[in-house]
Amino acid sequence: MGSRMLRGTGKRKFLRLLFLLPYALLRMAKVTYIHPDGSVKVVESENGKSVLQIALENGIPVEHACGGNGFCTTCSCDVQEGQKMIDTGVVSAVNEREENMGVEGPERRLSCQTIVHGEITVKVVEA
Repeated sequence: MGSRMLRGTGKRKFLRLLFLLPYALLRMAKVTYIHPDGSVKVVESENGKSVLQIALENGIPVEHACGGNGFCTTCSCDVQEGQKMIDTGVVSAVNEREENMGVEGPERRLSCQTIVHGEITVKVVEA
């Protein structure tokens, strides 16, 4: 009887892992960065991070004079299909800080204020 329980427990753990695997995969953000010189870099990160955070964690140069606090526009980027990305929840909506800096979206965004929850492509804008 003890060995049956052990086998059942292992089976449950396997099924739980199998069930959670797609959820874990969905929790990844994938960002394609297109630089002004035409170079492209694709990286993956956890969901819920900003475009700027993901870039810095992966050695991608993005200007950010205010340290990523949304008080300048040096980290501007163009989110490809911006309104679609906002409507589907892939990126956060334009916030008050961006509006105060004159960034109206949906394509042109501040990379420090744009939170990613899926797969997007951004074009880095030269400051």
